[in-house]
Amino acid sequence: AELVDPGKGTDSSILRRVGIRDVETGEFLSYVAEDSYFHSAFIDGDVAYVTGVCMARRDTIRIYESRDLINWTARDLFTNPGWVYFNSQIVKGPDGYTIIIESGPDAYPDLPDEAYPKKYVGKKGWTMFFAKSPDLKNWEFMDYEKPFSRDEGTGGPALKYCDGWYYLLADCVLPRKIFTNYMYRTRDFET
Repeated sequence: AELVDPGKGTDSSILRRVGIRDVETGEFLSYVAEDSYFHSAFIDGDVAYVTGVCMARRDTIRIYESRDLINWTARDLFTNPGWVYFNSQIVKGPDGYTIIIESGPDAYPDLPDEAYPKKYVGKKGWTMFFAKSPDLKNWEFMDYEKPFSRDEGTGGPALKYCDGWYYLLADCVLPRKIFTNYMYRTRDFET
């Protein structure tokens, strides 16, 4: 799966999509997720999934699924009114699925600091929130008061699970607008 983005930006009038490429021939097998951006892909069993932020409703994450990489179905994964989302990543763990979703203070320029959802995001750059699901249909957000992280700007998440640990690779903003990657791990999304 790869991003096909002629516009290189977030202008919602430009068609962006995910191309599914045959690695042997180099040809595209199919295109998916034409109504979303900030895509992420994962495989669970014999099903391929692509997620993305709906560009018409930035508070909505869409999911696309296929068993043959050619025919795709689409639906809203969830909507969280008032929020503006960017990158996300789903991972399967022992208790179901977890999604990490990125948001940031620049997405809410007209809201006062204490307004929902801006009060949860913080002021240090991008912040990430978590939700869990047993079935990729019913989602429950974890504590909004515990995003990752209010102490430093983090974004561009990649979330993986292995041997009891969730591993997060994220871009972090250092002083003077220097960006670097950090690896974090947690068992419980609390510590």
